[in-house]
Amino acid sequence: METNYKKLDYSLKSAEEREAFVNELLPTLTKEQLKSKKYIEILADYIVSAMTPEEKKEKLILTDNRMITVNKRETSYQALVDKFENGEDGL
Repeated sequence: METNYKKLDYSLKSAEEREAFVNELLPTLTKEQLKSKKYIEILADYIVSAMTPEEKKEKLILTDNRMITVNKRETSYQALVDKFENGEDGL
């Protein structure tokens, strides 16, 4: 199965321009392209790569790398209690 993918316009520099481009592109995609997780990820990366660091912080974009950092720092009370043996109280 071969699908034709439209080339992304990297001459567009702002995230808003790229978002508009993707919005025009979406109705032309086939069902297979819309179901392709990789292709949708490429479209998202295309838009996000044009965002400024301030925009990325404002919109709280959670990339795979960011989620690894968040998950390392995030913990719950239950996770802490489960690490102790014999009913020890670590808090």
